[in-house]
Amino acid sequence: MMRFTIAGLALVALLSTRTGPRAPAFNGERAHALVRTTLLPALTEELVFRGVMTAIVGVLLTSVVRDPRVRAGVSVVLVSLTFALAHEGAPWPAAGWPLIAARFAAGLVFGALALRDGTLLAAMLAHAMYDASVARCW
Repeated sequence: MMRFTIAGLALVALLSTRTGPRAPAFNGERAHALVRTTLLPALTEELVFRGVMTAIVGVLLTSVVRDPRVRAGVSVVLVSLTFALAHEGAPWPAAGWPLIAARFAAGLVFGALALRDGTLLAAMLAHAMYDASVARCW
């Protein structure tokens, strides 16, 4: 977890570097936008997708897939696909299948983090960093 935190802080530091004029030390609108576009989606989406939906899909797969590790993997893949398709109508510029594939890959990483740690914290942090980097690019 410590390596993940250090990597996340390094990513945030890289994303926060600017080449243009410096902004004021605190800007309420920018802080609100940061919370609205990175923190809230990361918390709520990880609770819904990696928390609730993965558990529900895992229970539904119990009669079909006996091995709990395989069942967890299949759940992560199915929920990641749902995650990617659910974001198709998001207010980002439409890029079609490449963007869906990127979101699917991100969902797989978030799901793997949640499975590995047994908690949603790492997935939430990764999701927030992903959203911050995407918002920075657009």
